[in-house]
Amino acid sequence: MRPLHPVAPGTRTVLGIAFFVLFVAFWAWITLGGHVNRIFLADPLSMLKDGWRLLVEDRFWLDILITIWR
Repeated sequence: MRPLHPVAPGTRTVLGIAFFVLFVAFWAWITLGGHVNRIFLADPLSMLKDGWRLLVEDRFWLDILITIWR
């Protein structure tokens, strides 16, 4: 067995971004393609819409600021 070698910073960044993109693409394919029922897993677009509504309309941003301030 060989010990692990450090990953270069540029490669680490590319791998991190690639993982995020592939994860969201797979999530969208599974949910928007109808492979998984929306009751069990919401699609990414619904999550973004509901997250924005939570932050803006329900003033969740204020709760986040209070938590950070403590």
